[in-house]
Amino acid sequence: MQAIQLDDTMQPASEEIRKAVKHLYSIAPQFKGIEKVAGPLTVRRGTPTFATLVRIVVGQQLAIKAAASIYARLNSTISLTPQAMLKAKDSTLAEAGLSKSKIATCLAIAQAIQDKDLVIEKLGAMSDDDIRTTLTKIRGIGSWTAEIFLLFCLSRLDAWPHSDLGLQLGYQSLCKLKERPDTRALLIIGEDFRPVRGAAAYLLWHYYRHLKSS
Repeated sequence: MQAIQLDDTMQPASEEIRKAVKHLYSIAPQFKGIEKVAGPLTVRRGTPTFATLVRIVVGQQLAIKAAASIYARLNSTISLTPQAMLKAKDSTLAEAGLSKSKIATCLAIAQAIQDKDLVIEKLGAMSDDDIRTTLTKIRGIGSWTAEIFLLFCLSRLDAWPHSDLGLQLGYQSLCKLKERPDTRALLIIGEDFRPVRGAAAYLLWHYYRHLKSS
């Protein structure tokens, strides 16, 4: 079976991410306090493959541990290639823990790759907006999935998964807001963090994990 391509363990921030964080601190100093209370930034990273995209889809609207468990079962059930996914029975995928909607999305991704409508190996040479457009044309892939792929797999450090609940709750706590900013509000807020919104996302997730564990 193909190995898991999205690392569910935490890794120290790369030099590239550290540079982005430094820039973020200069334009949004409210983020400076995060590492003081939560410790040095750690992140999740992945490689741009079909298996990783499936892992991100599995993680839609699920807690990290639950998503990792389902993905591990799926990974032990079939070879995570487009060809194997298209040949697999829906019942097999459902037994691994995939919902009907996620089965449909994974099959749509596999079909897009088979039809050459999606060539993952070429995404790295494309602009962020072109990658977003390419991915969100596929059934079941929305903004969150595209932004996570951009950030985790292609190191596009202006990606901004503004619909992510962890980011919304992290920002609410960081800025001591009475209400959690919704998806539209966080999208607007993120404009202040360009061109390193991804660094802000990494720090907010880091802060949110600290809040949950304390």
